Amino acid sequence: MELLFVYGTLRRHGVNHTVLEYAKCKYKQAWTTGKLYNTGRRYPAFIQINDGSNIVYGELYEVTKQQLFTLDVQLKVEDNGSEAMYIRKKQRIYMENGSVIAHIYLYNLSCCYNYPIPHGDWKFQFFLNKTDEHFYFFDYETCSLLPDHPNKMIGYSKDYLVDVTSGYVHLKEIENSLVEGTLIQLPCEMLSKLLEYYQFFQNVYRPTFLDVMIDDELYKDVLTFVLTESALALSSSFPKVSS
Repeated sequence: MELLFVYGTLRRHGVNHTVLEYAKCKYKQAWTTGKLYNTGRRYPAFIQINDGSNIVYGELYEVTKQQLFTLDVQLKVEDNGSEAMYIRKKQRIYMENGSVIAHIYLYNLSCCYNYPIPHGDWKFQFFLNKTDEHFYFFDYETCSLLPDHPNKMIGYSKDYLVDVTSGYVHLKEIENSLVEGTLIQLPCEMLSKLLEYYQFFQNVYRPTFLDVMIDDELYKDVLTFVLTESALALSSSFPKVSS
């Protein structure tokens, strides 16, 4: 088995995720160093930058050699030259409990690099570009912005537990766990207030997306917030990763 880090349309519920439909997701909240750019073609370009100041978020999968081969063909890696759309390399990938070396696809064609994705998350960029009037938010820590909000529904998200890290309430990824929270439909103008509340611009929390189950209905890619890698590193319990 091999490890693969995905950051764009191969992510869960992405348009190209079917290739990884039967692959095991090891971590939903993973990140690596690098920079994302918007190509204007409904998929991002990942550029390898190892200065540590730019972070890209994604998911880590356990894949077979056959799945890697299928992806190589789909992403035109088999051209193996200057005209190849992608090049597959290995890079260190980080999670809350440490780090691993995994495969990653680097964009190899020229594109317009004038449009970086500053927050490093393609799903959040895609979310920002949507024109819906409302969005779903998963509140696992009783956000004080929404105490009397109507139409709250109790829901559950798999593979997470609520923890306290560095003095902050945090959604910690634990396999086969279940976290309870409230699912709330909010108008789009609430997004800016949530970003301020979760100190997004101070790099304390970052937006992410998870699936929420209510009775037999699955709500996909629901917005919530988790601590950034910088905030996690402040905790003495956060394990040091090797370089």
